[in-house]
Amino acid sequence: MTKSTLNGNGLSEETVVDGKREKFVVDGVILQPDGRYAPNDVAVTPQRYWTALGQGNFGIAEANIYDATSVRLRTLSVGYNFPKKMLEKTPVRKLRCSLTGNNVWMIYTGAKGIDPEALNGTGTNSICLDLQGPPTTRSFTFNVTIGF
Repeated sequence: MTKSTLNGNGLSEETVVDGKREKFVVDGVILQPDGRYAPNDVAVTPQRYWTALGQGNFGIAEANIYDATSVRLRTLSVGYNFPKKMLEKTPVRKLRCSLTGNNVWMIYTGAKGIDPEALNGTGTNSICLDLQGPPTTRSFTFNVTIGF
């Protein structure tokens, strides 16, 4: 199972209370038969609670919102221009080698185990839902520039 499926079914580490799977009472109120509201006293299992929240746009949406702040080293480029003196006995007038890396390092993310930039739903009514999208890829490019 994927992490979002585990969260939606109340089976992941983030969906338990204090590391336990015991029943708990959700803060809030319930409507009494006489029309008054009273503090909630109905205990539910973590699995039932999180399954109810994970059913699309129903339930308590705020419980599924998290801080997606992230700090990353997105692009790193290192290059070297060979000195002209080193090239004077060759037909080459300019020689440069460089290495570029993209998505090099996720330094910090507020969203445990999720890359905020890999979330689905851009331009739809489900913006930034974790729908098991592919992660952003890390890539490295080596470049050689030769001038004659």
